[in-house]
Amino acid sequence: MKKIITHLNPDLDAVASVWLIKRFLPDWQRAIVDFVPSTNSALDRNQEKSNDILYVDVGGGRLDHHQTAEFLSATSLCLQYIEEKKGIEEKFSPLDKEALARLVKVVTQIDNARVLEWPEVAQDRSEFYLHSLISGLRGLGDSDQQVIDFSLKALDSIFLNLKSKIRAQQELKQGIKFETPWGPAVAYER
Repeated sequence: MKKIITHLNPDLDAVASVWLIKRFLPDWQRAIVDFVPSTNSALDRNQEKSNDILYVDVGGGRLDHHQTAEFLSATSLCLQYIEEKKGIEEKFSPLDKEALARLVKVVTQIDNARVLEWPEVAQDRSEFYLHSLISGLRGLGDSDQQVIDFSLKALDSIFLNLKSKIRAQQELKQGIKFETPWGPAVAYER
């Protein structure tokens, strides 16, 4: 049985890493998720080489970014890893690739405390962002597995929304722009 190991009290970076692996790495959809203390730096190198265990966001392994000062996240490392492992016939569609890049960019910003650069961060709506919801679930005492289960579904939804947004942006570029008495408008026919 394949196993993904991440840290106790998983944050957005940990759950997004698990989501990427379970959704996009061939043969990992049914992998179980296990949790270790975040201070656990002694990952079992022999287990990691077995191809049945992946450590994400913990342990100093290939999918952990804590040992570097680079602007990275475990999620960005997981996406690179998945792209390397996927065969030619399993490559991401251009739409999936762009949506994943946008998702990874936001997770990396949040994980590196770059959220403060967002002008709307002080607005109440930011409490509805996934990383805030994860923090609330942990505060409610939900188990780490419950946090993962909730977050996997939420990330599926975010990924779908990003793809819809990208499609809409592409369609709008093909539209005809014109002025109305109420302001600028765009028309698009399918």
